[in-house]
Amino acid sequence: MTKPTFEDLPARIRNAHPPDDGLLFWWLGQHSWAFKSASATLGIDLYLSPSPKRLMPPAFRPEEADFFDLFLCSHEHSDHLDLPVLGALAEASPKAAFLVPRAAAESTRRRLPADTRVIEMDGRNSIALDRTRCVSIPAAHELLDVSPQYGSRFLGYLVYADGFCIYHSGDTCIYEGLLTRLQQHPVDLALLPINGRDAVRLRRGCLGNMTWQEAVDLAGLLRPGLVCPAHYAMFANNTENPARFAEYLSVKFPNQAQLTPDAGRTYLLRRGCPAPVPLD
Repeated sequence: MTKPTFEDLPARIRNAHPPDDGLLFWWLGQHSWAFKSASATLGIDLYLSPSPKRLMPPAFRPEEADFFDLFLCSHEHSDHLDLPVLGALAEASPKAAFLVPRAAAESTRRRLPADTRVIEMDGRNSIALDRTRCVSIPAAHELLDVSPQYGSRFLGYLVYADGFCIYHSGDTCIYEGLLTRLQQHPVDLALLPINGRDAVRLRRGCLGNMTWQEAVDLAGLLRPGLVCPAHYAMFANNTENPARFAEYLSVKFPNQAQLTPDAGRTYLLRRGCPAPVPLD
């Protein structure tokens, strides 16, 4: 895997200016992503805390993240909802709202300034903020976990931003009805986990995701404009080789556009053109 290119990343995101028909995006490791459209900068599942268990360093310090308009979280695991950094993120980007699963709302609010806007998502609702619309859908982290009180504990998001539709799956396996839900949306960019699941990991409490083969099949049936693998290369005991995903997809669905991104590198996706352009 290419060494992460996180040098000057906050400045690169802050100073980037996507064209009106373009979307800039950055993979930050694991299932952590940043996006910049013509009107908004978003962070999804930002994982920025240092840890000796990390194979990839944090992309930047949360205090440097003064450019975000919206933060989204898929579920309450530390590599997706990074509680220790939430306060610093809110102080750096004080106008940004936080979208979190209803089940994680209380723990999120405890870490944020009192005036921070926290929006509770449950797998059934959507929210429109300026020119960005976020649709929450259930995710099955090993299994669907839905309650009358909180809705779905694990979420995926369909984010509409300036004419682009991004599907961030969260941590999920394929479940009955997922493809049908997704096919109701014109997905331009799909971000899918590939790390899989097994008894060894589940026994130690590590919930799993779709395998790289399952991710290929979902991409082939959904046919997004572009698909990227995610959720690997962060922890030695919970990773996968993205080359397996890339090779299988290229053989089974050769017309499906794909990208295995370099961490920290800037990519530009133009409307109507599935081939992303690296900018640095």
